[in-house]
Amino acid sequence: MALLEVSLWSVGGRKLGEVELREESTVKELKYATADLLELPPKCHRLLCGGEIMSSSKRMKDYSQSQSAFEVTVVISHELIYKRMWDPCGEVRQAALNTLGRAAEPGSKAAIEAVCQCLENCSGEVRRVAIKTLSCIAEDGNQEVISLLCDNVACSDLFTKATAIKGLMKVAGAGHKNLVSSVLDLVENRQAASRRLAMESLPQVTAPGDARSIKAACTSLRDEDAKVRQLAAQALGQLATRGDSEVVEMLLERIQDRDKMTRRHATMALGHVAAQDDAKALAVLDALSRNSSDIALRRVASTAREAILGCPLNSETEFCMATLLICTLTNFIKFHMKLVLENYTTIENLEREEGAKSKFDIGRRRNWEQVFGQNPWMWWLPLHTQASRPIGDGVRWRVHYTRVIDEDEELPADEEGMSQASRLLNQGNAGSANRSTGRLLLRLIAEGAVT
Repeated sequence: MALLEVSLWSVGGRKLGEVELREESTVKELKYATADLLELPPKCHRLLCGGEIMSSSKRMKDYSQSQSAFEVTVVISHELIYKRMWDPCGEVRQAALNTLGRAAEPGSKAAIEAVCQCLENCSGEVRRVAIKTLSCIAEDGNQEVISLLCDNVACSDLFTKATAIKGLMKVAGAGHKNLVSSVLDLVENRQAASRRLAMESLPQVTAPGDARSIKAACTSLRDEDAKVRQLAAQALGQLATRGDSEVVEMLLERIQDRDKMTRRHATMALGHVAAQDDAKALAVLDALSRNSSDIALRRVASTAREAILGCPLNSETEFCMATLLICTLTNFIKFHMKLVLENYTTIENLEREEGAKSKFDIGRRRNWEQVFGQNPWMWWLPLHTQASRPIGDGVRWRVHYTRVIDEDEELPADEEGMSQASRLLNQGNAGSANRSTGRLLLRLIAEGAVT
């Protein structure tokens, strides 16, 4: 039975999804399928087709007009969703908020106001879902929403802070002064987890070279929490400009940190910040790459030093890679040149007996010309032109439609008693005794296959 593909659209012209139903399905089934797709109660939406409200008792084929696909407009009544947002059950409230995030039109004042009111009286996971919904339906630059999200960055639990920062990235955008200020305020938070979040978020919310952010990261390099120091070093590697002497001094200080991970992150950041003529930084990195007892730190120091000098590989590595490449290509070319000179294919070479000569061998030079052409000056070009007049250019070969018969193949005589020799003579152009057929016939007669 044929299936109908139904495209669902909002009143504002936003595509909501697609469902497939049988032609004999009722509109009621479509309504429930739409409810499952959008995760909203069937009672809070109506379906329109061509400006006409679709009746639940009718069948899909009554509206499809013999087409395999048609469009339906979904008119959603948000009143029931708003009501469910105040349900005592937290899971119901989360479901209502998720539904509103998908169903509401971007910039809908009623939906934004409803979610803002919900945020005033919720906590935990419901609050985080409300923040996600608000960031989805709010238009860019909405000051009321930005202010509300900044309040959540300052006063909520850690997971809600992270959700609010992501929401601010969508609504306010990276570099917005309120967003940057909210993250910088977390740098001085008494909880280490909040300070970690600030350092982790700082490179994402601010532009490289921002003085306030660099200063805050430098301050965090001396934080009592090791993880904060690690994240601060990472942030400086991304934000500080190359040649910033103050940042270089701070990172050189952290290379002596008691925490090994902080030392590694500070060393890597130094590779991004130190200038090429910074002798002190290069000397420290060179000493670390040679004398450090931490193997990982030695690797990081070597990489950072190469990043400063602009030489990604040392001479020993380059020599090893070049040697390996030369050996591989030499053996590859040698093997295939041997095949060409002896007129063997790769498969024939694998199956042949040792020392056996190819039955197609016509001499080394002619074997070579058969593949690369007759003009030596064209042999070194990757492709041959018609000027080279090749016997075969390795790309195009003359096609012969004459059937190839194995020596051991037994061909039964037909109803009129035609022998194998007669078949061979009749093969080709209406039984013409062409040269190749004659040679094959003579070979068969000589071997006793044809009498």
